[in-house]
Amino acid sequence: MSYRKLSLVLACLCSTQIQAQQQRPSEPGFSGDLLLGAVYLNSQSLMSAGDSNQSVSTFEDTPETDQRLMPGVLGNIFYTFDSLPDQVYLGVSRSRAVEGRFSPELGYRRLLSGRSSFTLAYVPNLIKQDSYADPFVLNQAREETKQSLSVVRAKWESIANSGVGVELAYGDLAIDSEQSGDYLNLTKPEKDLLKRDARYSYANVDMRFPIAKGDLFISQYLCF
Repeated sequence: MSYRKLSLVLACLCSTQIQAQQQRPSEPGFSGDLLLGAVYLNSQSLMSAGDSNQSVSTFEDTPETDQRLMPGVLGNIFYTFDSLPDQVYLGVSRSRAVEGRFSPELGYRRLLSGRSSFTLAYVPNLIKQDSYADPFVLNQAREETKQSLSVVRAKWESIANSGVGVELAYGDLAIDSEQSGDYLNLTKPEKDLLKRDARYSYANVDMRFPIAKGDLFISQYLCF
């Protein structure tokens, strides 16, 4: 089964900046930035529920393209405690929006010396995606269900002001009604191989090198 997904922030309609996220606060209170814009989503998958993909005749069918344009709210709101280095925040990052994920992230950030900071965050999948209970059904309407992905992540930026950062994440994917393989009359061990409930792990190391005034070169190493 083929799968393709694209999301793109098309235009900024209104942008308000309370205080830049990267700036070190000089006093306690609220800060952050908000961006109101338009988001274009383009997905193509036989696994994703939709009127056009409700029934398929073969597993090699080409799925219909689902295209949507919707308003989007990006950015983060921070609250800085009296201790100043300690912050909590709530928001949706631009990088995750490009991946098509708009669930808000709730986190804690501690500002260390210089450019260094440590972040611990939880990303609940409040916006569940439509899927099928058994996507391997042929020539009849497939029953719809929901899937969700929740993530916990930790990130240490500019470790000891070296320009090296490390990010670790753990995610849990859950299908509300998992029935993969029921239509094919598979044995339980065979159906277990088709289960989509999964756990994900992610690691990222990035190194930032100044190449000119105001410009950085970022090298990343990913591990799953």
